[in-house]
Amino acid sequence: MAPGSLTVLLNTCRQVRETLQEAITSIRLPSSSTNQLVNCQLLARGHWPNLQHLSLMHLHLDTESVMELVAADWPKLHCLNMSGGTLEAAALLPLISNKWSQMRSLDMSRCSVSSAMLAVFASCKWKFLQHINLADTQLDADAVAVLVKAEWPALLSLNISHNPLQPPFSAYIANACWPLLTALDLSMPPGFRLDTTAVAELLKAEWPQLECLRLHSALEPSTALSLASGSWRQLKALHLCNNRLGAGALAQLVRASWPLLERLTLSANNLDAEAVGHLAKSNFQSLTDLDLSNNNLDAVAMQELASGSFYHQLNSLQLSCNDLNAFAIAKFVRADWSGLQSLHLVGSHLGASAIEQLVRGDFGSLLCLDLSMNRLDTPALEQLIRNSWPKLQTLNLACSHMNVDGISQLVKGKWASLQSLVLAGNNLDSLALQQLVKGTWPQLQRLDLSHNCISTAHLASLGNGNELLVRLGENCFDPPVSLFGRHWSYLQAVILSNCQS
Repeated sequence: MAPGSLTVLLNTCRQVRETLQEAITSIRLPSSSTNQLVNCQLLARGHWPNLQHLSLMHLHLDTESVMELVAADWPKLHCLNMSGGTLEAAALLPLISNKWSQMRSLDMSRCSVSSAMLAVFASCKWKFLQHINLADTQLDADAVAVLVKAEWPALLSLNISHNPLQPPFSAYIANACWPLLTALDLSMPPGFRLDTTAVAELLKAEWPQLECLRLHSALEPSTALSLASGSWRQLKALHLCNNRLGAGALAQLVRASWPLLERLTLSANNLDAEAVGHLAKSNFQSLTDLDLSNNNLDAVAMQELASGSFYHQLNSLQLSCNDLNAFAIAKFVRADWSGLQSLHLVGSHLGASAIEQLVRGDFGSLLCLDLSMNRLDTPALEQLIRNSWPKLQTLNLACSHMNVDGISQLVKGKWASLQSLVLAGNNLDSLALQQLVKGTWPQLQRLDLSHNCISTAHLASLGNGNELLVRLGENCFDPPVSLFGRHWSYLQAVILSNCQS
């Protein structure tokens, strides 16, 4: 339900009002309102028998407003979002009273949560609670000690990232009785890291169902060996961004026995060819999603990656923000990438010679190709269309220094399956649009032309006399769409934000 709709709805006739209220399952109170108490009164006194999701984001909830909310009868409410707001301590107890016994998800991220407030949380007998987000709430070790006393037998995910946590918080977390926990986020803010002792304490936890672990900016290279000894046999996703691990630490990490690991994120870890060599020899037989972006990968690293034992099983590969020249791409495409579905090469200093090497690769199953923030001039696009890209659905060429000549080359490609085309930030004008509409885009559903030099006058001049169906922002239409003087049978969204008016 959109903000500002409560008053209108409650003033409609009774029959219509009751019909609409029974259909509403989600409500978000506006954070910009000058009278939040009135909004809380209107919300609480309305009849919302099927309300399941309530968002109170960025609100200052005083005791009076909270008392209005807790008087409401919402037997099906199971998701409460209070992120980014402020809450008086005296108002917390009534707000999270046991009256909402079906509570499954609670988000208080970016709030200030004290130990006393957490004690109130821990006292709630929410036997169905599954998800808690307490990221960036200024939690300390004492607060964590209180939190782990909670009896939430159904808890599946806990996010306490970006908090100034210091020992012995890890020992407290490890002693929590959450046997069904599947996702844990312990990413750290700047200046805080987990040492070897803290990681060793975490490894003592009994989380037999743990599937996803996030430790962004949390590790020292020396802790990699301890982490690798973890017996999380169900682990499927491990996110280790911005830990500066290096080759030595990765050599230790790949010794881990995680037979079900599917997703490994290693961006910004100071990895080089030696590190990739260790990774290529790992025994992660279930790995399908690998992120190596923002590292120090070069041609030698690409050769190591292409000679690895798991490249044939990857579905998604991120190599963005590495300095990959034509020689590096030539090494990369030597592998059989016929099973790869998503490839990201954002900001990798690719030019025409690198694209010439890229199109020589076997990417018969590729669905998504992101080449944004590279220098894709006309010769580069001439090379790009040499590959037929038979299954490609998403092509991102944003901020790639394209011009009208480049567009004239792009439209010559065979884009039979393309559904989403991103051309944002390329300084395109009406001449480029005139070239764009000459292409064959039989399946195109989303066209992003934002942050270009396109004006509404340009669009009107390209029409065929029908009512203009494009306005600033994102627009969804029922096909077929008349745009730029032609029909786009499946076009659903055109994005023109930040263009010239």
